[in-house]
Amino acid sequence: MIFAIKLRSGFFKTRPYYLNIDPGRLVLTPQEGREFGRLVLEADDLISISVIQRSARVRELEIISREGTFLGSFINQADLEEAARLLAREFGAKFSLQYNPV
Repeated sequence: MIFAIKLRSGFFKTRPYYLNIDPGRLVLTPQEGREFGRLVLEADDLISISVIQRSARVRELEIISREGTFLGSFINQADLEEAARLLAREFGAKFSLQYNPV
């Protein structure tokens, strides 16, 4: 399944990406500016995937892999529940849902 997300690419800067949850991997594809390239994160390279709820309206996605750490948010917050369900099913113990009020 594919979800529209915004990945942080600098201080107060984000870029739109598509997050594709495939069997055994995550694929991050830029929605624009193909110079940034597509990133494929295999399950063996993933350390953790977290959905962090900071408040009722602020929810973040954190992907930690051997490639680095990727932070972002879902463009459509309604997608978050479906994505969390798929991530939990596909990546098991590597996935967590956290509530960290600011």
